[in-house]
Amino acid sequence: MAALNVTEQLVMDLWDDGMGADEIARHLRLRRARVRRIVRYFGGADAARRERTAMTLTSAKLATAIQQARAPQDFQPQPGSM
Repeated sequence: MAALNVTEQLVMDLWDDGMGADEIARHLRLRRARVRRIVRYFGGADAARRERTAMTLTSAKLATAIQQARAPQDFQPQPGSM
């Protein structure tokens, strides 16, 4: 395998630190597709599996946030309304 260039090294360092591909792309101002290509090439099957897991967890968190936002808030009467 060839040595990593500077961008590839930065991507893989951030990946190893636990950042997801989308977050790395925003942080380094790269296209998501490029980050994913680098991670899949140098990280192998484990990287692809980790990315899928991260996407699933993110989707679950988003769904929970939407449900909470749609849930009726506890009724708090406004002062002077009673």
